[in-house]
Amino acid sequence: MSLTLGFGAVRGGAANLARSEEMTLTDWALDNTLTELRLRASTLEPGPQRAAETLRGRHFEIFTQVEKPAGLPVLVLSLRLADAANPTKILATRTARVLYAPPQP
Repeated sequence: MSLTLGFGAVRGGAANLARSEEMTLTDWALDNTLTELRLRASTLEPGPQRAAETLRGRHFEIFTQVEKPAGLPVLVLSLRLADAANPTKILATRTARVLYAPPQP
């Protein structure tokens, strides 16, 4: 009985560790993409953007929808992160508003 409980605890711990690692990597990939988009904010055009990120051997695809409200120097970025092997499986999402300096004439 105790051996079965021990194996169950190890299996549960391994599953929790794997989930924790996946959450950390997805947050890291989203942070990298957001930083890159913020650096290019003044030159981004509205519409879809796509990026790829590889972290610790895991391949991710990040799909971003860029919206530019009229008259405001603000971008609304809606990100969806998926496993590159299965792009329909969304692992994480994030929305951010980014202020930018419009290009001067």
